[in-house]
Amino acid sequence: MINTFFKIRTLKGKIFFTIFIFFLLFFLFAFGITSKVRNILLEKELSILNTEYYSFLSGYEKSLLDTSFSLAASIATDKDLKDAFLKRDIKYIKKKYSELEAEIQTNTNFKDFEIFFYLKGVKPFFNVLPPDMVTESYLQKMKNLILNVEKNNRFIKSFIVTSNGLAAAAVYPLVYNSKLIGSVGVSIGLGNIKNIIKDANVIFLIKREYVPTEEILKSYPIVGNYVIIGFNSNAYLTLLSNIDLNKISQIYKSKFIYIYPLYSFNGEEIGRIVIIKDISNLLYDLDKTISYINLTIILLFFFAVLISNVGLYYIVTKPISNIIEKFEIVKKEYSKYLDTKSHEKVKDEILKLTIIVDSLITLLNNLRELDRFRKAIENDETLEDVLNRIRNLIEKKFRFDKYAFYMVDEDTKKFTLKFLKGYDVPFCNELINNEPEKCRAVKTSNIIISYKEFPNLCKYFCCYDKYHHICIPLFLSGKLFALIQLVADKTEDVRHLDKKINLLVSYLRAALPIIEAKLLMKKIHDRMVKDTLTGCYNRIFLHEFVERQIPILKKYNIPLGILLIDIDDFKKVNDTYGHDIGDIVLKSIAETIRKSVTKNDYVIRYGGEEFLVLLYNCEPDKLVDVAERIRKNVEKLNIVTPIGVLKKTVSIGAAHFPTDSEDFWKCVKYADIALYKAKNTGKNKVVRFSKDLLKEIDKEEDEK
Repeated sequence: MINTFFKIRTLKGKIFFTIFIFFLLFFLFAFGITSKVRNILLEKELSILNTEYYSFLSGYEKSLLDTSFSLAASIATDKDLKDAFLKRDIKYIKKKYSELEAEIQTNTNFKDFEIFFYLKGVKPFFNVLPPDMVTESYLQKMKNLILNVEKNNRFIKSFIVTSNGLAAAAVYPLVYNSKLIGSVGVSIGLGNIKNIIKDANVIFLIKREYVPTEEILKSYPIVGNYVIIGFNSNAYLTLLSNIDLNKISQIYKSKFIYIYPLYSFNGEEIGRIVIIKDISNLLYDLDKTISYINLTIILLFFFAVLISNVGLYYIVTKPISNIIEKFEIVKKEYSKYLDTKSHEKVKDEILKLTIIVDSLITLLNNLRELDRFRKAIENDETLEDVLNRIRNLIEKKFRFDKYAFYMVDEDTKKFTLKFLKGYDVPFCNELINNEPEKCRAVKTSNIIISYKEFPNLCKYFCCYDKYHHICIPLFLSGKLFALIQLVADKTEDVRHLDKKINLLVSYLRAALPIIEAKLLMKKIHDRMVKDTLTGCYNRIFLHEFVERQIPILKKYNIPLGILLIDIDDFKKVNDTYGHDIGDIVLKSIAETIRKSVTKNDYVIRYGGEEFLVLLYNCEPDKLVDVAERIRKNVEKLNIVTPIGVLKKTVSIGAAHFPTDSEDFWKCVKYADIALYKAKNTGKNKVVRFSKDLLKEIDKEEDEK
């Protein structure tokens, strides 16, 4: 090639030859680049699908296991159900089963579920389902879970194989009088996942050794060591036979396949969820775009060779201009993330291309941060944690120093102020405790940006002369959940503000499905830890409180008042007027106790007519005052019943944590001792625990 160059005699020929060689090398290089760009774009799309399916399936897996566990725990700790199990009261159990089934179908998407019981020494399972469904295979599939619960006396969460496919199951010990008498289990099928993932096909692979019956082996196709169960599973037999079932994701003939394994309680894989998504449109669009780029490069190559005498300037400028035009496609789709104005003002094509590349790098970083944010809030335990993370996002990442976060109260359906920063009173103060529909953003279901609207359009905002305001309504399943109002100085560049708002909205949209899931789990959890008659917390809540909160109280030296309250002569009410009147008395007194303490305190139904009150951050000298307030309020209470107005009193034993003891349960015992003293010395009184009461008990025991 060098010899050829020196053989050319004319300068024009040398220039022509140089340009030809230059563009020939550029042509070959560009073809390699476009091929690599295609692979990068495809890998990015598949990475997004990978992340999306993994995030969804891991969350779905946790949701199913937690839900089955919550249901099993709630049933196993219900005293009335325990009594019914021991008495074989099938009528009562079926009634409870029907109520639970209706509750689940009303509040969740879980339709395919079963409840089963096992009493030690009794075979087969004691089941609320029709007898013809209690088959040997049905009993056998729970055998390992049941035996493991009996052996270790603890709950199990796991996945199992049923005749309908795969299911999440939880088994919880059934304890009566501190003895393990059996267990309660709940299983929830995975079939509903097909209705949730609407843009792909879902099938289940079950290992052959875990298939419960020969009938299933004969009914469904088999590939390798797996049985294929799913909608139109025969259609995917060839596909599954030709892919690597050990890979998490792969492409086969324009199909994206994602495989998610499921494990039993002892860590053995029992099956897999396989999602098959047709990506032929994606591949077509990629190939079409790359073909256009390659065709453009080919045309530019020949065009540059033919007009080489025009000069290097036009040869360089033209392809760069075409590349910029191709980036316009990306700009249109992701305009809310990109700086769409800066490169339009630049005349130099090289600089313009640099700006575009910088914008794309910013885009990729934003998408990566958005993905990290989504994963972070998925791992948050409570809705409060998620809301605090959004609050931190608004302040730290997007640097809004003035904002208000309103939430809709579930009971009143009115706005309440959750967060406020930058001013003492919200700019739209009239919205608090008012109907949300009065807000223009809520009424129109759109984001309101003041500098894009007709001047002073919103009548509630008061400071148009100094500030811009942006109101973002958040909806869950079509219902208003919250409203975020951002306030910015009028000196701020609105283009920069637009970019911040667009990116923030993307974060909020990513958070909404997770918020909705956590709200559902909170409702299910609240039903599990609340007493259905009085609305007070129950013993399940008490044990959770002790496990989670007592270490925090100790760490930060936060005191806790403990009141044990017993309704005086309550048995006479039931014996004289019946349990219906007794229930009215219980609910009325429980409501009075709740109104007598603060929202930070906890009222727990401790026994039949006993209530345990935990007074948060209560100093020792205030303990008796609160107890006396409760006692007097109950004493003044007129309990309206069908038989007339009743009057009741309560006796209260008081102890203080950690003043009386650093052991919480010992403090509860001390409150019980004080209550015993109050009952035996005339009732309708408050007794504060002291060490002298222990001496009196020891003396009484010695006399006996």
